[in-house]
Amino acid sequence: MLYVDQHADYYNTPIDCALVRLRYQIQYGYIAKQLSKYAVKFWGVTPWRVDYLQKVYGVKSEKTDLLVMGGDEKYVDWENRMVIRNDIRCKYSIPDDGFLIITGGKIDRAKNIHLLMEAVVGLKERKVFLLVFGNLIEEMEIYCTPLIGENVKFVGWLDSKTVYPYFLAADLAVFPGTHSVLWEQAMSCGIPGIFKDWDGGFSHIDCGGNALLLKDISADILACEIAKLVKDTQRYEEMKSVAENVARKEFSYIEIAKRAIGL
Repeated sequence: MLYVDQHADYYNTPIDCALVRLRYQIQYGYIAKQLSKYAVKFWGVTPWRVDYLQKVYGVKSEKTDLLVMGGDEKYVDWENRMVIRNDIRCKYSIPDDGFLIITGGKIDRAKNIHLLMEAVVGLKERKVFLLVFGNLIEEMEIYCTPLIGENVKFVGWLDSKTVYPYFLAADLAVFPGTHSVLWEQAMSCGIPGIFKDWDGGFSHIDCGGNALLLKDISADILACEIAKLVKDTQRYEEMKSVAENVARKEFSYIEIAKRAIGL
């Protein structure tokens, strides 16, 4: 049986130019049509990518479905999460009662991580802390380096396995820019999140209350939303409950694999 997995969407494979759109619809649409004769299903890994399959490549809706990316459960040490939490916080001098945010990836302008860093610096008195991991590209150093300090820590690059303990140590994941699989990895660790809303293209990240999707992103907006969660503990606990009891399973690769074969 043939299954097709596709990752193109309107951001990473834009079709703004009429000529490019026509080429994709004819050239790749023809390939998709031929594959449709044999494929059981075309999987889009986000709602946007399912839509792209249907509207750009011309794949019939009954042949498409959503199969999300996720996290590798064998690296999510859920039973020892409190020990992991304490160890990482101790390593970076973060108090036990501090509200810890995690973000990272390729730190370029499109990720908006510099805006998040700016927001957290302004929340210092509220005991809000931020751990940033990843590759800081040269053009962003002038924006990010001055913001690194007492409540914003830069931990450097973490590989795909090492990142899981950092997610477990955090209270909130914030990814205010372009999408990466880190969104789903964070959700597989059972923590709430704040994400940029791309016209509903990544709505799958919200499993019923674990995530906030923001249409507009700025340092002020991020600071406001984070401050609300820090202050409104009931609302935060509700998000955390959905993250732990629903999203963690939804984004587990073990469960995703079961769904892929109809179990």
